[in-house]
Amino acid sequence: MKNLRKFLMIVILLVVAIIVLPIKANAADDTEWTDLTKAKVTITREADGSYWNYKVSVTGVNFNNTDSTYMMYFTNGNEEWIKPDSYDSLTTGDNALTIDENGNTKLGVQLVISNCMEKNGDIYCWIVECKYSATAPGNLLLGDVYKTKIDRPSLHPLGTRIKGYFFPDSTSTYKYEGNINQDRKINVKIGSVSDNTILNSIKNGESDCLQKLLNYSKSAASICKTTIPVGKSSSILSKVNLTEKNYYYVYFELDDENGKYYPVED
Repeated sequence: MKNLRKFLMIVILLVVAIIVLPIKANAADDTEWTDLTKAKVTITREADGSYWNYKVSVTGVNFNNTDSTYMMYFTNGNEEWIKPDSYDSLTTGDNALTIDENGNTKLGVQLVISNCMEKNGDIYCWIVECKYSATAPGNLLLGDVYKTKIDRPSLHPLGTRIKGYFFPDSTSTYKYEGNINQDRKINVKIGSVSDNTILNSIKNGESDCLQKLLNYSKSAASICKTTIPVGKSSSILSKVNLTEKNYYYVYFELDDENGKYYPVED
C-alpha cells in the first residue's frame, strides 16, 4: 500500500511538472535580457557649435538584441518613472527616447533634454529593454530598469541665455534655456554702470567681463524693476529715465515659480 502511494505521488509530480514547465519557459523571467548595469549616460552639446542642439549617448552596453527595443526615460528630482502600459505606448510622452544599436538617440532629443533642463532638481535617466509579446498584457515585456543620475549640461555662455530688445512702444524678450516654447516670466532690473573697471574690462574684451557685469548688476542700484512675460510686452522704456552718454546694465532672471524651474540669469 505504501509503495502504491509513493508511485501515485511520483506520477502526480510528473504530471504537474509537465504542465508547469512549458508555462515557465514562456514567462518573462526566462527571457534573455541585456545587462544594463554598466551603462553610462552623457549629454553633450552638438559639435556644430549650436547652443540649442544636444546629443545623448550611452556607453558600456551592447544593444545587440535585435528583437528588443531599448528606451530611455528622464525625470527630475523625486519624480518617478511612469512605465508604459503597452508596446504601442513606448515612445509617448515628452521624456522618452529610443536608443539605437550604437547607444545613440536622435528623434526627440531636443524636446526631452530641454524639458529636463527647464525643471529644477537632479536629472535622472531610466533605461529599460522592451520586447514584444503577443501573450503579455499590452503586448509588452519589460526587463530590469536601470536608473542613473546624470550630469546636468552647462548653461549657455553669459549673454546668450536671454535676449531683450527695447523699443519705444514695446519690449521683446527671448529665452534660449530649456524649452524655448514654454511660457515663462522674466524679472528685469535696469540700472547705470558707474564702475569704470567693469567698463574697461568689457572694452578690453576680457574673458570674464560679462561675469563681472553680472555680479555688479545683481547688487547695484536700479532705476527700474519689473516682471514681464517672455515674448512681447509693453515698453519698459516708458519707466526708465535714460541719460545720453551713460552706460546701463540690464539684468534678466527667469522667474523660477518658487523653485519649480532651474535658475537662469543673464
